[in-house]
Amino acid sequence: MAEVPSAPTPVGADDKLRSAREQALTVEIVGGRLVVSIGIDALMIAVRGGDDWDDEDFVITDPDELAASIARGLENEQEDGSTNIHLSIDKAVTWAIESAEPGVEFRSDVERLDDDTGGASS
Repeated sequence: MAEVPSAPTPVGADDKLRSAREQALTVEIVGGRLVVSIGIDALMIAVRGGDDWDDEDFVITDPDELAASIARGLENEQEDGSTNIHLSIDKAVTWAIESAEPGVEFRSDVERLDDDTGGASS
C-alpha cells in the first residue's frame, strides 16, 4: 500500500505555533469580549516562578496537560458556585472601582452631578 503524503506545512506555521506558545499574558477587549490569553510555554515559566510553591518539589512532565489542568482549576466550581476565575474578576472589579477607573463612578458622585446639572448626567 502506497504511503499517502501529508499536506505540506504552510511556510511559517511552526514559527506561528512557537510564537503562540510563547505569548506573554495578555488581557484585551476583542469584539465585545474580555479575552485573557497566555501561551503554554509562557504559562510554564509562571508555574516555575510561582511564589506559593517550591518548583524544586515537582517536575513538569507534560506542559499541555498541565495547562489543561490549570484551566480546569480556573473553572473549578466551589460549593457557592464561584470559581477561581470569578474570584480573580471580582478582585479586578474591586480594584477598578476603588481606583476610580474610567467607566465607573460612585453613586453619590453621579447623584451630586445630577443635582449640579439639574438632572442631566452623562
